[in-house]
Amino acid sequence: MTKYHIVESSPDWYKGVTGLVYTIHEGENRVRGIPHYDVKGTASAVCDALNNGDQLIAELRYRHNYVPKTAQILTTFAPAEEVLFYHVQDQLHATISMSNDPAAHRAQALREAGYDEPVVSWMPAKDR
Repeated sequence: MTKYHIVESSPDWYKGVTGLVYTIHEGENRVRGIPHYDVKGTASAVCDALNNGDQLIAELRYRHNYVPKTAQILTTFAPAEEVLFYHVQDQLHATISMSNDPAAHRAQALREAGYDEPVVSWMPAKDR
């Protein structure tokens, strides 16, 4: 049995051509950090990559000192803040964190360096 699967829905807010959106779920819950897809083939390819542990293309959008930036990164699925941290870690200054939590440390380091609002769209790497 696969861990991830696609759920097809027709939300009232969506006005696309077919009226359908495709979201990736783990069990009964939608996977946080993955947006909905308008094309079933793209959703299926991302879902297959997740199930196989394959790499994906992270289309990262973020701000640095209030200036919008974008990047495409070949990686495995991770939260947006983690993708941003690994993308810019060589540009970050040393951060003294009072937290033993790696996520809190990453968030503090990004905030101190002027990085914020990371958003990631996931695309299958095999299609590119």
